[in-house]
Amino acid sequence: MSVPERATAHQQASAVASALSARFPGAVPGLDAYSNGGTARHQAAADASWARRRGTAIGGSGRVPDRVTASYRLDQAGRDDLLGPDGLLDEAHVREWARLAGRRLSARGRVTGELWLDYSTMQLAAGPQSKESPDPLSGR
Repeated sequence: MSVPERATAHQQASAVASALSARFPGAVPGLDAYSNGGTARHQAAADASWARRRGTAIGGSGRVPDRVTASYRLDQAGRDDLLGPDGLLDEAHVREWARLAGRRLSARGRVTGELWLDYSTMQLAAGPQSKESPDPLSGR
């Protein structure tokens, strides 16, 4: 599998997911929804439309925040189990993942756009989480 030298995290993940899917068909659920976004402009429009339908404010600059893009990708792949009540990825989960993965926050301690996108890519590559059987003592 070849990945361009200066590929973005999305391009890297798409290459890996496509290679897995070619070898093991159906192994990457939601791959089409993730990788067939089209051009960046088309993708931004789809992200913004999704955010507006959910009542998520995205600002007036026309730029869609990476948190929204990452949340949109997960939602389109059926991974809404990772989204909070506001329909977006939970910042605390991304911060914890970054800490455990040895990834750095921005100089001001904020979650960077790269971290939002890398977290969603990692979750998509991991596939759907299996539902654990409930604890017979607590019922949870």
